[in-house]
Amino acid sequence: GEVKVNKVMIVKKFKLLLKFLFICLLLRCALSFAQDEIILKNGNVIKGSILKTDKSGLSIELSEPKAVIVVPLANIDKFRIEMPDFFRMAEDYYLAKKYDQAYPLYLKTIQKYGGFSWGEEAYFKAADCQVKIGNVPKAIELYNSYIADYPDAKLVNKARMNLAALLSGKGDYDGAVKIYDAAIRSKDELSRPDAYYGSAESYFAQGAYEQALVNYLKIEVLYYDKSNLVANAKFKSGECYEKLGEGERALVTYREIIAEFPKSDFASKSKTKLKKLEERRKKDAT
Repeated sequence: GEVKVNKVMIVKKFKLLLKFLFICLLLRCALSFAQDEIILKNGNVIKGSILKTDKSGLSIELSEPKAVIVVPLANIDKFRIEMPDFFRMAEDYYLAKKYDQAYPLYLKTIQKYGGFSWGEEAYFKAADCQVKIGNVPKAIELYNSYIADYPDAKLVNKARMNLAALLSGKGDYDGAVKIYDAAIRSKDELSRPDAYYGSAESYFAQGAYEQALVNYLKIEVLYYDKSNLVANAKFKSGECYEKLGEGERALVTYREIIAEFPKSDFASKSKTKLKKLEERRKKDAT
């Protein structure tokens, strides 16, 4: 009976060993077939393992035949790449607010993929990590690098808007205006209203009220469907008129806001402004 039990145990262990070896074989096959794919603008597909990406191009180790080639960035259309483990780990650290641990893993992602695929998101997350840590100059450096190296990227205006906000936040209003103006001139129309507003705010902060007014008024005229932004811009244009000594035009502007955007916060703010301006006008008349 004891021999029979031992035989059963041996058979069970043997079956477990076979199952383990089979799983290992499947994993090995899966890993061997998990390749990065680069789709070129001419329709060709390159398969292999991406090594790094920089200004000179994308270096990839081909599986068949074994070789390393550099693909010019201008020839690349898109990628098919699974999320790398180090990027996944960076995301976990980021969600846990461990930004100092997430940052080097995002940098590793950028080194491998540049501003493409997972590297594109890594640029923004790496910059945000630096902002969270308190190293704003490093975040500015990352955004400048992304904009310079990938000027035709779909998210380049997002980088410009983030960069301009950081520059404005540290008091570099001239630098912010230049970046906002670049966003305005680009073909991407989605960020243009916010870029006009950001530029106007930067001018206003410098005391350049005439230039600020021009951009606030452009928002009113060109983007009237964006009601909250228009109400905001219109209110700021009223403040510009005040700063420029044009009290009557300011009064007209605040009345228009109350009539056109009665339920907005800017309507109540405009009522307060109107009251003060009217009191001042009465005082000046006496």
